[in-house]
Amino acid sequence: MLTDHNKFEYFPTDAELEILQILWKNGSATVREVFEQLALRKDIKYTTALKLMQIMHEKGLCSRVAQGKLHIYKPLVQDDQIKMTMVDSIVDQVLEVRQWNWFYRR
Repeated sequence: MLTDHNKFEYFPTDAELEILQILWKNGSATVREVFEQLALRKDIKYTTALKLMQIMHEKGLCSRVAQGKLHIYKPLVQDDQIKMTMVDSIVDQVLEVRQWNWFYRR
């Protein structure tokens, strides 16, 4: 889910990021296509890939269009949006730690 600053309120999981990378590379893909690419790198079941992609669709990370029996998924987010959110979160955490350290030193 995007905030008003075009950044996300949460981090996609590692598994979601793997799927997003495939979608970014291909532009769009079926569950079977994503599953086959994931299976080259890790032990994963088709049903696991399917469930992850359904969850990603519910979260607004990708769109899903039915074409007959197939569902075509496309990313709704760009990789730079995800990266910006991650960088901002790290910076916020560092600043928060510094603020607390300053508070306790007084």
